[in-house]
Amino acid sequence: MVTPAVITEDGQDLAPLFAGPVRWGYEIVKPASPMPSPERGNPPVRRQVKQIPQVEAAGLRTAVMLATVGAVGIVIMDSALGVFSIGGAHGATAVAVYLVNLVAAVIAFHAARAWQRSGAGADLTRGTSLGRKDVIPFVNAVVTFLIPYIVLSLEAVIGWFRILKGKQVLVPDPADSRRADEEYAAALSAWQDRITQFEAAERRRYESVDMWFPVPLSSTARMICVFGGIDISWDSVLCTLGASLLGNGARIMIGDLSRRHTTGVLRYLCGQAGMPLARVTLPGGEGLESVLAGLDWIDLSTILVEVLHSAQADADVSRRERQEDRAVIREVARCLDRDGAVSITRLREALLVVQGAAGKDDVIGPTEYDRLSRLYNDVQRQHGGVLERITRIERALRDFDVLDDTPAPTGQAGIPADRPGAPGSPRAGDGSLEIIEVEKQSDDLDNDRLVDLLFQLLLRQVRKDARKADVLIVLGADRIRRAALESLIRTAEHEEIGVLLFFEHLRDDAVELIGTSGGAAAFFKLGNHKEAKEASDFIGAQFTWVESQHTKSTSESLNSSWNEQTGETFGPGPGGSSRGRSYSESYGKSTDYSTSEQRVREAVVEPEVLMGLPVTGMIYVEVLPGGRRVAASVDCNPEVARGPRVARQPRALMPSA
Repeated sequence: MVTPAVITEDGQDLAPLFAGPVRWGYEIVKPASPMPSPERGNPPVRRQVKQIPQVEAAGLRTAVMLATVGAVGIVIMDSALGVFSIGGAHGATAVAVYLVNLVAAVIAFHAARAWQRSGAGADLTRGTSLGRKDVIPFVNAVVTFLIPYIVLSLEAVIGWFRILKGKQVLVPDPADSRRADEEYAAALSAWQDRITQFEAAERRRYESVDMWFPVPLSSTARMICVFGGIDISWDSVLCTLGASLLGNGARIMIGDLSRRHTTGVLRYLCGQAGMPLARVTLPGGEGLESVLAGLDWIDLSTILVEVLHSAQADADVSRRERQEDRAVIREVARCLDRDGAVSITRLREALLVVQGAAGKDDVIGPTEYDRLSRLYNDVQRQHGGVLERITRIERALRDFDVLDDTPAPTGQAGIPADRPGAPGSPRAGDGSLEIIEVEKQSDDLDNDRLVDLLFQLLLRQVRKDARKADVLIVLGADRIRRAALESLIRTAEHEEIGVLLFFEHLRDDAVELIGTSGGAAAFFKLGNHKEAKEASDFIGAQFTWVESQHTKSTSESLNSSWNEQTGETFGPGPGGSSRGRSYSESYGKSTDYSTSEQRVREAVVEPEVLMGLPVTGMIYVEVLPGGRRVAASVDCNPEVARGPRVARQPRALMPSA
């Protein structure tokens, strides 16, 4: 597995790219919008306040009691101080009288205030400030100061009468109302705090919850096809998928048959992470000996005939020609010494000897020369078409000198043990990358030959298990015929190797290949509407109900009638006349509306959507048992892995049909 931290020279942390799970890329799932607090619509309610008589709430009872006590006290005090005597009070006694009257005035002032509050609709609050409303209590206090024994007595009598009369008028208890207000204010404050906290938590959730979810590589599909896109698209998906595979200990083999430059960034990432990397470029690239290791004459003959007839469209002709060419090559090879090198040069020289030309002494020995000269008799040479076939094969072999640039060791030589994929090397946790590619700048004819050759070398390695890999990626699979691709897929499935095929276009053999062998497909931006339509059809459709027709009818009717009758009667009694009128009217209206719906199939993804995908966007579709499909919109930009709000675990893909 990759180390926890992979830091480049410029300080970039690459560890998230190599971290699990194995993934194509990420799908964005926007979180639910912040929810308002469920309490917002349920504010606290002020409790019911206890009801008491208004006169009691106004304090009139207390005031009247004080007035009663004050009136009695004033009468007693004034009598004792001689106020009611003929001469009146003088001196210190007069001062005492003034003080007593002042107390009576204060009692009268508060009694008048209570009297005002006890009136219908009066304000029951007991303010201490003096204002306009205190004019009457002030006047009452002045009068009481002058004649307290009269005013207080009257007010006491009238007050008790009003108390008895006002018992049925109930008002909220001011004291209880104040307590209710305090309780309501506290509850309201707590309610507002809960709303604020809930909605703040919702905003934090919305701003911090994961939005990017990895879309994993299928664990069941043995073959996956990738279509369309541009160089950046392939580069992005190779980086995202390849880095996560390598970080999880997978061995990757890439056969690059395309003319695109798409593996550079993945090679850079491997170099920064310190992972084993091997790269071979045909023709004549360094490391070719590892690809050709263990090559014998049987393998070479199989590879050569498949390459020579790769463009043959007629299956029967191709099979017959391959059989005959292979038989000739193997018959010639049997004449060569077994301890000699297996190479194109020796095979060509041997074919020249069979044709009657002199072979090179340093390539073909005398014993080999004798055996080759006697291989076919004159009848076979002249009438069996052997010479024509040998000549054609020899000329074709001139294009394959690449196999001799680094000749493989004799016999069953193996791969150096320090190279990725060597037999006996550990399989778990040792992610490595091997890239075998064709020179991009070669001319068309040489490039086509090299592509066919490279594919056959890949197929041989899968069959021979010489370079066991967990995942085989073929870039530019359009250049290989369908039968060869199917052979690769069957072999890889038997060897438990996952296969990813990258196609330039969705057409021809690729259309028939997708979705087979329990496969899956990933669609980038497709070049034209026909290819997009093929992809849309593969993704599938779903049933929906749509309105097919509707009918609406309205009818109205109005009926009215008028009737007037006049009559006269004659008889023995007094005559008379009668007259009558009648009128009737009726109105009616009816409306009918009906609709009908039909079940139709609609594409899950329209072709226009596929044609408008972003550079790093794809639609990934996996075929499940029973034909069901799951689809996901994927962004394979490798930078997403290093961004914020990225989930570490995938979410379940949604069925598309």
